[in-house]
Amino acid sequence: MGWRFIARDMLRHNDFLPLLRSLPKERLDEIHTVVHLLIEKYPQQRTDLTAGPAYFLLHYLMSDLYTALALYQTEPAGSSQALLTKMDACLVQAGEKANKMMRHIMALPGSFSVVRALVPKVMVMGNGKGFTVTAVSCGRDGFGFDVTECPFHHLFATHGCPELGPIFCHFDEVESASLPGLQFLRQGTLCTGCDRCDFRYTRYRQLAVSTHNHSLSKM
Repeated sequence: MGWRFIARDMLRHNDFLPLLRSLPKERLDEIHTVVHLLIEKYPQQRTDLTAGPAYFLLHYLMSDLYTALALYQTEPAGSSQALLTKMDACLVQAGEKANKMMRHIMALPGSFSVVRALVPKVMVMGNGKGFTVTAVSCGRDGFGFDVTECPFHHLFATHGCPELGPIFCHFDEVESASLPGLQFLRQGTLCTGCDRCDFRYTRYRQLAVSTHNHSLSKM
């Protein structure tokens, strides 16, 4: 059975598979060991299948997080910048695939209402598992949520590699770029030094008469 919170399954379900497949077995064994240790060290970030969609969302997010940390921590000294570039390329590729799926969804009749109702609810499912997410009312032509605690921000800082955070923020931008009838607006993220990640989505027709005035204070 796949999709369990064990190192083997988490290394099968993440956005860095193209990079992992290029590595020698010895390095993969090191990465497997680090991922296992991270899973054991942070049990509060696990959930079980009874959580429904939250389980699969959290599993994929933690798979990316733990794999990124393991890749970075096992990288030979002096080559971290090159690795960071490769990891960013993997996330861009994954973001483009997600964007293609979102484009198909947003092109369907009535998609905005469905996405507006579901996305904030799905995001708050991570609360208590390393995330603190609050849905934000944006009127009938928008929706949004604020993230004030994020395990990516916390663990990258804890493990001495905060530079990993912005490449995951970049993924969000790629995933949400140029969606039919929907504009993604974000003024800042925790990983780039703001006090929250403010996700806002607005219909095109609303953009003509209003702007996103949400302000963030710097940490």
